[in-house]
Parts: sequence; C-alpha cells; structure tokens
Amino acid sequence: MKRTRHTAHLLLLSLLVGACGTTDSGFEDDCDQTVELALGQPYQAVLNAQDCRREADDTAFDQYRFVLDEELSIQIDMMSVQFNSFLWLYDDDGDLIESDDNDGNANNARITRVLRAGTYMIHANTHESMGAYTLLVRPSIP
Repeated sequence: MKRTRHTAHLLLLSLLVGACGTTDSGFEDDCDQTVELALGQPYQAVLNAQDCRREADDTAFDQYRFVLDEELSIQIDMMSVQFNSFLWLYDDDGDLIESDDNDGNANNARITRVLRAGTYMIHANTHESMGAYTLLVRPSIP
C-alpha cells in the first residue's frame, strides 16, 4: 500500500513538473520565500493563505533549504496537531528525492535517509486545512 501511494505521488509529481515548469534554481515552483535551516534546530511555522502555492493543486507550502558538508543519515520530521503533514525533499538540481505524508506518528510526516554532501530543499505542505507545525532536520539515529 505504501509503495503504491509513493509511486502515485511520484507519477503525480512528474506530471506536475512537466505542467508548471521550473525556476532558475531548478525547482518546480515559483516560491521566493526560502528559510535556511540548521541541523538539529526545530523551526516553528504556520501554513497560511499567504504562503507559496503548488500550481497543480493550489495547496500552500513553505520552502526550506539546508546544506550538508558531508554524507549523513538524516531524519526530517514535520509535526502538526492541526493538519495532516506532507513533506517533499528535493536535491540541488530540483529533482524529487522522496515525499512522505504519514511515516511519522499519527498525521506527521517523516523522511529518513542517507544524503550526500550538498544543498537540499524541503517543501512543508498539507492537502487539508492550514495551521501551525514544527519542522526538524537532524542526524538520524541508526
């Protein structure tokens, strides 16, 4: 079930990328509001109507960037008690690495994987109502 859902998300994303184009950064959106993240530091934010919008489904998202100086196993958590969290992780070229909507507890999203040194972009998103959430990128515990 999870693999089918993930495959469906990847198929949808590939269609979206073809339909909406890219910015100079290579990412599939036109968002100019990017927050730099530090590993291990929780970031609290609110998804609202003034945030960036996904062209395909008109849902709000916040955009984050983080840099790894060396290969590292990381865990990205998006936690909210107000909505079902959804994460998108992109590499420096704007290619989707992974997306998730329920691998954290309850309605929280979690991505855990080994990443090479480089710059990465996260889209914190929901397909439901908007509200407050916490985003945390940290080294994962093997």
